[in-house]
Amino acid sequence: MPAVRLYIVTRALAFAAGAGLVLASLLILSTHATGDDPQRPVSDTLLAAGAAAGIVITMLFLIFLVSGLLHLRALRAAGIPVDRSTVAPGHGAKVRLDVDPQTAFRAARSALKALPGTQVRREDRAGGRLRAVRRAPANRGFAQIVTVEVTGPDSGAVVRVTSHAAFHLAVFDMGRARLTVRDFADELRTRAVADA
Repeated sequence: MPAVRLYIVTRALAFAAGAGLVLASLLILSTHATGDDPQRPVSDTLLAAGAAAGIVITMLFLIFLVSGLLHLRALRAAGIPVDRSTVAPGHGAKVRLDVDPQTAFRAARSALKALPGTQVRREDRAGGRLRAVRRAPANRGFAQIVTVEVTGPDSGAVVRVTSHAAFHLAVFDMGRARLTVRDFADELRTRAVADA
């Protein structure tokens, strides 16, 4: 558990520092580009930008830290064991099925459509690929981009599924990626057996 907490603190601090430095750079550039006061020393601008960056980094760090703690709580509430692999935003899994790839593809498409708030956006039957978007419940993380790839010989199929936040700068996703992959895998197994 200490490794998980360290990961959350480190990730929150890294994202906060990155955002703070970008904002400080924009402040410096905008101040000098607009010619605010040609007599003002650069050191004053750098000092003001540093103070602004410090405030922004501190505020964002606290927000991201709380977000990380809520992420842990959501994982625990869903019964997902908390370790380094489950805390990272974005998740993927492989599901092996004892059906041919065409049946697995139909089951995968059906499983995606059965997930609440999910819409299939792209379908490539020949390549065995699906791409969908799953909306997040209110105040529970971000919408998820779900990709599915079906491969394998005629005697069996491997279904690879990944889920990540649609908002690429999401620091934590309240466990949505992990839950989406789990829900999809459960639906897929049920539908593959029914279609076999």
